[in-house]
This record gives sequence, structure tokens and C-alpha cells, in this order.
Amino acid sequence: MEILNIFKNFQHTKIRDPFHVLFYTITASLSIVYLGYNFVFLSAIEFRVIAEIYQIDIDVTVAEGLYQGIISFGGLFGGLLPVYLVSRFSRK
Repeated sequence: MEILNIFKNFQHTKIRDPFHVLFYTITASLSIVYLGYNFVFLSAIEFRVIAEIYQIDIDVTVAEGLYQGIISFGGLFGGLLPVYLVSRFSRK
């Protein structure tokens, strides 16, 4: 049980609540994994096929850049939103 007790010297640290730090770390790790999964999954599809299906009229390279940028912005938003929610709605 000693191995699983990661907060055994908690009283000697300056972190008030180590579970928030653990939650932030897990959230950031999972958001990076999900972002990488989306990049791999969506890059497997030819973007011209997506442009034909959704009838995108702008240049294909510009549309593909916007498409990939929106995924990155979504990953950033998904990684930072829990930090705000935990600090806003946690017990103090």
C-alpha cells in the first residue's frame, strides 16, 4: 500500500489540495491523447472527399488548414476548461 500512497508527505508540501493537481494532470494528459487521436483519424480521410460531401466552396488547402486549426483550438479549450471549472466550483 506504500506504493499507492502518493500523498504520504502531504503536510510538508506547499500545495493546498494535491487532488486538484492530480486532476489537472489527468485532464491535460487525456486531452493531448484525444487531440492526437483526432489528428490521426481525420488525416486518414482525404480532405477533398470531405470538401465534396459538405460542398465547401473555398480553396481546399485553406479549408483544410481551418479544419485542422479548429481541432487544435478544441483541444486547447478542452484542456483549459476543467481548470476553470474546478477552481470555480470547488469547495474552499
